[in-house]
Amino acid sequence: MLHRGQVYLSGSASLGEESLSGPEVNFVFRMEKLAGTMGEGCLVSEVAAQGLNGILASQPVGEHALAGFEGRFQLFTV
Repeated sequence: MLHRGQVYLSGSASLGEESLSGPEVNFVFRMEKLAGTMGEGCLVSEVAAQGLNGILASQPVGEHALAGFEGRFQLFTV
């Protein structure tokens, strides 16, 4: 899955573990679940596809709802 957005990074120096959190992380997990139901190996969000413009060709796979997020989102494959 490929998406671009702001996330929160937290962790514990003593344990050497870090974690990412926030709505954008949840968005990627929802994309991953949708990719599985669609039989796609990788989905790319619209914001990520725009950032890749001219670098990597992407193909639209339509607008899709993602659980926990309002509206529908244009998604792509590469």
